[in-house]
Amino acid sequence: MALLDVVRRVLDDDEWNYEIVGDGALLRMRFTGEHGSWRVFVGVDDDDGVVSVDSVLDQFAPDNRRSEVVELLTRANWNKRIGGFQFDYSDGEIRYHSAIDVEGGDLTQKMFTNLLFSNLATTDRYYGAVMAVCYAKVDALSALLAMEDED
Repeated sequence: MALLDVVRRVLDDDEWNYEIVGDGALLRMRFTGEHGSWRVFVGVDDDDGVVSVDSVLDQFAPDNRRSEVVELLTRANWNKRIGGFQFDYSDGEIRYHSAIDVEGGDLTQKMFTNLLFSNLATTDRYYGAVMAVCYAKVDALSALLAMEDED
């Protein structure tokens, strides 16, 4: 089964509201978690056998907070096994990226479900810390410690 078919079957079965972008290799949707709401992009590359999930925050890091945000994201990335936070210095965009390479194998619905929900859960877990660093001028370490106290 083609990668896109597996992805769409999971999203359709879970009744996600998504939009197919361009030639169909990219799907766009929104997710609302416990701590915030953001855009989600699922990329499908059948040629390379890769499926990716990107949770992209709507808020951009202010210029004067970018170094503190980068510290937060670097600390948050420590020991992550499936994905990692990314930061675009040119505009302050923040995203959590995860992907799976199934070249030469088959993507199962369970594999994609795990990829998707791991991405969403991680983004939601760190969302408040990112917002605190960006807009409440909390330092990175304090934001992480406060987040861990809530867990």
